Amino acid sequence: MYKKDNTSYNAHQMDPIWTSVFYDKLTTSKLICCSLVFPKSKLRKKFSRKINTPLFTCNARCQNQKCPVTLHIAMAKPVVLGHNVVFRVQIKGTPQHDDAATGRPLKGIERRQMGECFVK
Repeated sequence: MYKKDNTSYNAHQMDPIWTSVFYDKLTTSKLICCSLVFPKSKLRKKFSRKINTPLFTCNARCQNQKCPVTLHIAMAKPVVLGHNVVFRVQIKGTPQHDDAATGRPLKGIERRQMGECFVK
């Protein structure tokens, strides 16, 4: 999910599917049943002097406007090669849905794989 570019001095980035990875982890662990939208994320500069801030933070909210659920996700520890990355998740609010929660729309590779399964 986190990519370091070894060819550049200060390049690093998150994989474009990071939203799907977070959503899948939160739903499989049964922490959340809402369909999440990630409106804001921040990846700190690689050689930033702000050492007390997490490398990655993001905010999420339920796609349903009437549901007050919001999440704040932050990287808990610095990245160490060869080890798992730990994230701290804060969930505020309780889910309030009139009907069953809608699923997230499929994107990119997932949509293509789903289409190929239906064709077969």
